[in-house]
Amino acid sequence: MDFEGSLKNGIREIGVVYADDNKITSYDDKIIKNEEECIKVLTNIVDYKPNIFISHNVHIEKNLLKSYLPYNRANSNNLTLEWGPWLDTTIIYRTLYPSISYYDLKFLTETFVKKSAVKLSDKFCTVNKSCHHNALYDALCTYLLFERVKRKVNISKFIQ
Repeated sequence: MDFEGSLKNGIREIGVVYADDNKITSYDDKIIKNEEECIKVLTNIVDYKPNIFISHNVHIEKNLLKSYLPYNRANSNNLTLEWGPWLDTTIIYRTLYPSISYYDLKFLTETFVKKSAVKLSDKFCTVNKSCHHNALYDALCTYLLFERVKRKVNISKFIQ
């Protein structure tokens, strides 16, 4: 999952890849026009009830989420919303590859999953959106980075 936006301007784009084991089952690529629309899209994501949320730099996504749908893992807000558990590909790659120079999504994509990212973006992304800082493209890259390592290491130690 990836959001484009800022705390000041809010979420402007949401990209979500839904996968079952190692296969993409569906995806969402939404341009957000207003707060009401954003809340609706976010609620639909939670209603899907994913087992885990995977993002690159999870703290950024969490901070943006809190500005629209305040929550916590204990679900004390009496809503049916529960965001988590989370996996952060930044932490996974920083742990597995402590000597590389950068851990930003662009560098990791170029280094580890570039061919697969091009192939998936050609299939799922609209024209001119197959590059970083487009939510669906970034969500696809994050998915590929996770898929690359999920069976090679004990992923459970990275769950937040």
